[in-house]
Amino acid sequence: MRECYRVQKKNLYEVAVKNNVQLAVFFIYISKELPEYKILYEKMDVILQRLIKIVDEKISSDT
Repeated sequence: MRECYRVQKKNLYEVAVKNNVQLAVFFIYISKELPEYKILYEKMDVILQRLIKIVDEKISSDT
């Protein structure tokens, strides 16, 4: 999970820097089964895109 985040965090980081926003992000995986890397990678992408959208919307609504 850490590797999935590490390789995909660039876009979120860029949006945060552009909007002068600090984020504290953590993920908790609670299943007893070990997922395949491909599935984790895809889900992490969805989560990060949602966070980017939230940051952009928050900044847009504040101005």
